[in-house]
Amino acid sequence: MIQGSYLSQVRRLKVLAIEVVKQYPIKVRKIEFIQYGANAIFKVTDSRQKKYLLRINPTAHHTKKAILEEFKWLNVILKTTALAVPKPIFSNEGQYLVEHTHSDISTMRYCSMFEWLEGRFLWNGINNKYAYHVGSLTAQLEAVGTKVKTSHRQYWDTEGLVGIKKPRLCNVEKLTGISRKHQEIITDARRCAYKKIKIYENKYPHKLGLIHEDLNPNNIIVQNGNYGAIDFDDCGVGIYGYDLMAPLFAFEYLTEGDKKKEYNVLKDALFQGYADNTLLSQEDLDIFPYFMLAKKLCSIAAMEIRKDNPKLKPWFQIAIDRTIAFYKLNKF
Repeated sequence: MIQGSYLSQVRRLKVLAIEVVKQYPIKVRKIEFIQYGANAIFKVTDSRQKKYLLRINPTAHHTKKAILEEFKWLNVILKTTALAVPKPIFSNEGQYLVEHTHSDISTMRYCSMFEWLEGRFLWNGINNKYAYHVGSLTAQLEAVGTKVKTSHRQYWDTEGLVGIKKPRLCNVEKLTGISRKHQEIITDARRCAYKKIKIYENKYPHKLGLIHEDLNPNNIIVQNGNYGAIDFDDCGVGIYGYDLMAPLFAFEYLTEGDKKKEYNVLKDALFQGYADNTLLSQEDLDIFPYFMLAKKLCSIAAMEIRKDNPKLKPWFQIAIDRTIAFYKLNKF
């Protein structure tokens, strides 16, 4: 962990980034800060105007073996499909992963670089066609994931999503800065989601495999009408179909702010795109409201552990309120 304010942490990571890029076979012209959440992201431009993405992971976020499994999946996608995904690049030493330390940062960091993926993000152009393609992309990625052996990214099963023994993010029964009444409702919601999803997982163990986990519109890229995905950092073994919750979560926000867009139309198109590329049973459809509840709880957990990020802090209580409203509305 880096001590100090969010901005001071970013400044220190920028210093580390400047040192890290020297270990890659590129002549750097510019390094730009993009974002800092679970990891730090920088855009690197070389002397020939070619662009790269530099990612700096804390060691507590993923193990070295887990990060290498992410790269393994990306390389299989690149070799076996036409889907656009980030291409990891080798360091001067022929390694995908660089371990780097800096005097201003207390712990060693895992650093990696990817070719920058050009394309468009279509927040303003989201429609049923977009939703259909995202559903199709989700199923295609899951299919490729079956070809990849994964032992170190066991993240998004029931316990990882909404458990309290080994949650991937944090135990939402022990949140800080919320009222006792709200905590009681969140606790009830977690237990409800856990019970139903665990039954489903036990009944369909074959429906677990590699999923992206964060296919929101910020991670969906469009190149000449072809859809691809970026930011596989949170990928891991999880329950198939849960990947549809990230875009659905985004569609929910989008349709509230734009009455011309209808949530159910986008949802149906998303599910149809998914169903046209993989089997989708009635029991799968029945579990989706519980997946969505789990997604909302995970969003709270993510903000709980990143409260030092000033951009996320104002959204914490909003996420609490929206999750409670969803839980009550659906009468779980």
